[in-house]
Amino acid sequence: MDRLFLQGFYTDGSLSRDDDIPIMGFGWIFTSDLSMNIKYSGSCKEWASSTKAELVAIITALIVCPPHSTINIYTDSNNCINTFNDLHSPKLTARLSLIKVKAHSDNPLNDAADILAKEGRSSINFIQFNIQHIKTQTCHLTFNNTTTVDHWEYSQLWFKYNSFSKPTSKQYTKHISWRVKCSSHNLPTLDILNRNYPELLQNYETCILCSTYI
Repeated sequence: MDRLFLQGFYTDGSLSRDDDIPIMGFGWIFTSDLSMNIKYSGSCKEWASSTKAELVAIITALIVCPPHSTINIYTDSNNCINTFNDLHSPKLTARLSLIKVKAHSDNPLNDAADILAKEGRSSINFIQFNIQHIKTQTCHLTFNNTTTVDHWEYSQLWFKYNSFSKPTSKQYTKHISWRVKCSSHNLPTLDILNRNYPELLQNYETCILCSTYI
């Protein structure tokens, strides 16, 4: 039988809003053996949010754990904890526990993780996740243990379809606008304009701007 390892981490994330491009910092401290002084901090910038900063801290802590470990993550992020607890999948392991720590409660380990996260924002070596290679997992979010809120496998398809690095950029908004207009037959082509405004255009067959016949 494989030996089970107990791993404990205090994690935290930090979001900087000082400029036009938000930068997230994250950090964690390995607490199972404080004498080893194992800690880590870094930064990332795509899809900026305080929750993602915390998630990256948790993910990078999990990456360094040996296989078959039992892991306790101490975090002050209710959002991360609630989402994990509401996520249902046969592939989720019972060996991972997220434990709530009250923020700003003078907990020395939580305060140290917070300092690491703030220091991580100054790093220029950003961690990036290639969403094109995220494997589709069959799992779902539920509300009140009865109502299915979201199928993650379909959400991942949406993430992969978005070729932009930000969810709310001008380029992405323009792209979505084109898709919506195309699918609803509302692009401003002459045939559609004649269909929608027959009395105004009266079967006009040349470009309104350059008078070129189309």
